Amino acid sequence: PRPAPARRRLLAGGLALAGVATMAATGGWLAWQQHLAQPVYEQAFSTHRGQQTQLQLPDGSTLRLDTATRLTARFFPRRRELQLEEGQAMFAVAADAQRPFVVTAGGVRITVVGTRFAVRLTPGEGPEVAVEEGRVRVSMAHGTPAGTAQAADDILLSGGQRLVFGADGQRPVRLALEPEGVAAWRHMPLSFSDVPLRQALAEMARYGDLGISRIDPAAAELRLSGTIDPRKAAAARRLLAHALPITIEPGRDGLEVHIAH
Repeated sequence: PRPAPARRRLLAGGLALAGVATMAATGGWLAWQQHLAQPVYEQAFSTHRGQQTQLQLPDGSTLRLDTATRLTARFFPRRRELQLEEGQAMFAVAADAQRPFVVTAGGVRITVVGTRFAVRLTPGEGPEVAVEEGRVRVSMAHGTPAGTAQAADDILLSGGQRLVFGADGQRPVRLALEPEGVAAWRHMPLSFSDVPLRQALAEMARYGDLGISRIDPAAAELRLSGTIDPRKAAAARRLLAHALPITIEPGRDGLEVHIAH
C-alpha cells in the first residue's frame, strides 16, 4: 500500500532535517579546521649586524636573537611554530603539552614541550641545534606536521648535547657541548679553538666590519685559537696578526691578509 500523504510529508521533513543537520555538522567541522589553521599570533623579528636582542612571546617563552638574525613566530590554537631564516637564536620555552613548540631551520624541524636550546643557521653551513636542558626531537623529514608519528630518522637530543648538520645535507653528527656551553655568542668577546682563519673571519664579520676584503688561500687555512672582540676592528686585527704568522695590508678594495715572510 502507498504511504498516506501525511506520512510522506513526515518522511520528507525528516530527510530534510537530516540533510540540514549533516550540512551543519560538515560546515561546523570545516569552520573548526579553518580556525585551527589560522594563526592567533604572528610576528617577524630581525637584528642587524652587531645587534643582539631579547624578547618575550605571548606564551611566556623568551627568545635571545644574535646578530644578523631573521625569525618569524606564528602561534596557532594547537601548536607554536617559529621559523629561523638566518642567524642564531636561543629559546627558553614555556611548557605547554597541548601546544608543541616547533622551530624550523634549513629544512630541519625541532620539536619541544619545555626546554632551553639554541639553533644556528648561517650562510654556507648546515643547521646546528644545541640543548642546554630538557630534550628536543630533531627531524630531517621535510614538511612533517607537528604531532604526527615520529619519523624513523628522528633524533632525540638531551641537555649537554648538540647536533651539527653538514652543508651538503649529510646525516648530522651528535657532539658534546663546547666548554663555553650553549649560545656562547651571548657573551662577548668571541672564543675560537683551533678553527680555520677563514671560518673565524666569517664569524667575526657577522658582528663587525674588520675591513678585510681578501684573504690569501694559504693564510685562510691557518688554525686560530684565542679570544677576540670583533666589534673593535683595529684591536681585532692586531690580535690576529700577533696570534698568527700573517700580515694585514691595504689592497685594492680593502685590507688583505697574507702569510708573513
